[in-house]
Amino acid sequence: MTEYFLNRPIPSNVWLGVTVECRAVKGRIGHLVEFVKNRRKGENTQMVSHDKLMERFKQFHPELVYGAKFSGFYEIPRLYKVDFIPQGIVSFEKRQKADKNQWLHFYTYDEKFECVWNEPEKYLNDIKEFEGVITPDFTVFRDFPFAFQIYNVYRGRALGHWWQSHGLKVIPNVRWGNKKTFGFAFEGIQKGGTVSVGSFGGITIPSNRSFFFKGFDEMLKRIQPNNIVIYGPLTDRLQSLCLSAGVRIVHFDCQYKVSHDKAKNV
Repeated sequence: MTEYFLNRPIPSNVWLGVTVECRAVKGRIGHLVEFVKNRRKGENTQMVSHDKLMERFKQFHPELVYGAKFSGFYEIPRLYKVDFIPQGIVSFEKRQKADKNQWLHFYTYDEKFECVWNEPEKYLNDIKEFEGVITPDFTVFRDFPFAFQIYNVYRGRALGHWWQSHGLKVIPNVRWGNKKTFGFAFEGIQKGGTVSVGSFGGITIPSNRSFFFKGFDEMLKRIQPNNIVIYGPLTDRLQSLCLSAGVRIVHFDCQYKVSHDKAKNV
């Protein structure tokens, strides 16, 4: 059965987040669980009023993927290939006083940028002031329910597609968890071009390290980027992997290290 919203089919990936019971996640995911319960009670969504459908589906922002092409089994929105090289980057939360000749990034706690997903129109003009934007780095914890991991990758690509449709320069962020995520973590990104990776949590936390490097190596094989923006620690192993693949590295220290180094020099 095909479901509709605003007189156009809803991509099956939008339903993905509401068709799996996510017992371990609180907060907004609770709304998804409630929706699952309603469907199990036999509620016929085709009989729901247009206003109620609007209210129910707005949290998934189907308008963000209007006109998008989708990639892979999980239908992740596809972004255009880009070859941009940022000369500087700044965190979204520090955008107000930042030099606008930089790129915005979202390598910070999810709570600092959930607002961009919740109200994308509200922050569009803020983002347009900058040279470009790296897509949001929504968390993909290995112990998250699988559906929620897919949903977070989907959200980053959906915003990236929407920003590209508004004429913004966009570099896709790549985030993965364990091997299971390889089936969707690299979807929606065309081969070649520039991608961005946050290495801080993947390298500094010992339990994450093997997962990070396995995923990084897989990303190089699947996406075959020309350039990689790396935000966070740049280890010899990372440099070796990129050198072997013929990939140019564009490195930026994480904000913690920048602040720590400044404090040492005071």
